[in-house]
Amino acid sequence: MKPQKCSAVPLSLEMGYGLIPLVDKENGGKLLDCIQRIGHVSALDLGLVFPMIRIIDNMRLEPAEYCIKIKGVDVGRGKIRMGYYMCINPGDIRDEFSGEKTTDPTFGLPALWIGEDQRDEAERAGYTVIDPPLIIALHLGEIVKRHVAEIF
Repeated sequence: MKPQKCSAVPLSLEMGYGLIPLVDKENGGKLLDCIQRIGHVSALDLGLVFPMIRIIDNMRLEPAEYCIKIKGVDVGRGKIRMGYYMCINPGDIRDEFSGEKTTDPTFGLPALWIGEDQRDEAERAGYTVIDPPLIIALHLGEIVKRHVAEIF
């Protein structure tokens, strides 16, 4: 039997140049660690081994934009506010919180961008507060769950 050539990696994460620091481990980038943790959770919860992911910069994207592709087809995208946290009401909090309105890219929930100075207050109030690397990793994890048949 002849050895088969490796096929191209079907899953890719393309990032605008403003998000590259999230990948640079030497300067504190945590995205790769977050993706690895999401992969471990998927393996435990679903028995699904997270596929290899090709991470590349894409100058055609806006600096703060990322795009997730399966076999070259865009299946998810979002924008990140570097230096901010995404604050999501889990549904049972009635207190209003101030911040810049946005939408969670993973589930389409209403969310807010908040600064570091508001993080503790939001967490104490019961909001889910997510940093930029985890936002992308969670979105990637959900894409893998939704498109598992196409990836594998």
